[in-house]
Amino acid sequence: MKNCLLSGLTKWIIRGSSSCCLAILVACTPAKVQLNVVPLPNDMEIKTGFFEVDSAQFANESMDKFITCRIDSAFNRDLGEEGYNLSVSSGTIRLNACTEKGAFYGKQTLKQLLSSRGIPCVEIKMLLVSVTVDCI
Repeated sequence: MKNCLLSGLTKWIIRGSSSCCLAILVACTPAKVQLNVVPLPNDMEIKTGFFEVDSAQFANESMDKFITCRIDSAFNRDLGEEGYNLSVSSGTIRLNACTEKGAFYGKQTLKQLLSSRGIPCVEIKMLLVSVTVDCI
């Protein structure tokens, strides 16, 4: 009886080992980071790491102190009038926009990304298009 029970258990372990290993691998796989940004960017690549900044300091002081912002009408071809490119690495924050409006929207996105750990490293491309609707 004892041998029968052990051999059955051994068969179950051998047969179920592939499923067991798969379950362990799935359980150990890190969850994909998701950032909630409104409006949703056209293109967003989340990278590892954070731009470390104290959230209170970032909120109370001018965020321009932390950002390298470039406004150039040449970006209009790629981004449109209100679009922007935002690049955050562990050492720098770069914001490229065609107009002041685009820079403003990029800074609003940056505020949404701020967490207690800092700002996640990310590459964002946002194309914003203004639409005017005439009501009759």
